[in-house]
Amino acid sequence: MRQQKGADVRRIIATALVLGLLAGAAWAAEDDPEPQAGDARKLVGEWEVSEIKIKGMAIPFPNDVKMTFTFKKDGSLQAGGGFGGQDKAGKWKIDPKKAPKHLDLIDNNTSPMIYKLEKDVLTIAGAAGNGGERPKDFASAPAMMVLKRKAKK
Repeated sequence: MRQQKGADVRRIIATALVLGLLAGAAWAAEDDPEPQAGDARKLVGEWEVSEIKIKGMAIPFPNDVKMTFTFKKDGSLQAGGGFGGQDKAGKWKIDPKKAPKHLDLIDNNTSPMIYKLEKDVLTIAGAAGNGGERPKDFASAPAMMVLKRKAKK
């Protein structure tokens, strides 16, 4: 029983973090397509969340929950799966010339984040809820997610 309560708490924390990183439930589309070159081209595809950290502390991600992000060529983003099974849609925009590289997830507001892309591993970091400032580096970021590219079928 105690183990089940712990798993439920971890699920709630992970859901809150992911929803905070996605900047809410209702994402509005913007007509600002992302140019497809360099990192933007490399981000296009489907990614699965493999790790979540809050304030440097790993939050166990339940094995029975699969959350995916699909970055599309036109700058749109689809987030699926997760705990409520609800899909979210929005926009993404990057600035790979910044150090660290910038990623913005856009809805009614913009969630400023940083990212690094290492082969088939994408790490994004931002505030631990809606809004907040863009982190200066990964070590001091309040929230971080590691995503792995899903193999094409």
